[in-house]
Amino acid sequence: MSRRSSRRPPKNDVPLPAGVKLGLASLVEGNESTVSSMLSVHPPDGASPDATSKTLVAALADCMAVNNLSAEALLARFFDVSLLSVYCEDRLRVSGKGNEATLAARIARAWSKPGFEPLLLAKGVAKPAKKSGTKEGGSAKKERKTKKEQKKRPAEKTDSIADGIGNKEATKKRRVWCAAIEKPNFTVTASPGSLGLMIRQYADEFIVSRVSPTCAIPETQGHFPRVTEGAIIATIDGQKIQSESDAILKVCDKERDI
Repeated sequence: MSRRSSRRPPKNDVPLPAGVKLGLASLVEGNESTVSSMLSVHPPDGASPDATSKTLVAALADCMAVNNLSAEALLARFFDVSLLSVYCEDRLRVSGKGNEATLAARIARAWSKPGFEPLLLAKGVAKPAKKSGTKEGGSAKKERKTKKEQKKRPAEKTDSIADGIGNKEATKKRRVWCAAIEKPNFTVTASPGSLGLMIRQYADEFIVSRVSPTCAIPETQGHFPRVTEGAIIATIDGQKIQSESDAILKVCDKERDI
């Protein structure tokens, strides 16, 4: 009796890092119907939001384990760019520009940081209604008035200082937001010969779109490779890549630092 061998990869039972599990939960929050439809997992009717979230997070973790995917690969492969963009802006307070691979790498870096905590999901909060037939006492009105005055004082003091030292000094006190400069997380060494990586250009970034099984870079192999699909290549031997046909991507007879 013959039996066809299963081609399904073995399930990886290594528990997820706390940051990744918390990140998946924050990604599911507000997107329950999208994730449920994507995974064909439907929590029972009447389930609490917490129970629904745990069910979907467990399903995502199972998908990662069965397919041997990193968090970055899961996001880039299964989630739409619009969902990832909104998540970046609303829950991580980072730029939401880029394609799936760029946004997935950005989110995975945030999840991997020690002590990661996503921002709270913005929800409408109803103001409490005043009870009919009741009036505020004099002491309550006075207390509210005092609090309003205290809030105004710092602003008035700042304005007076700015007026006294001129517009030039006032401009210096303004805080200008700018995107953080992303630095390489780590460096790997490629052996002489072909890189074994297919690199594609997306906007101003060069991203690994495929890793050859014969790639000689040790960090691309094993159950938890550091270099995977979606990884952003910053420099090769200290030089930035100019195009997909750049000479530094071709076969070389010496080692290269990536």
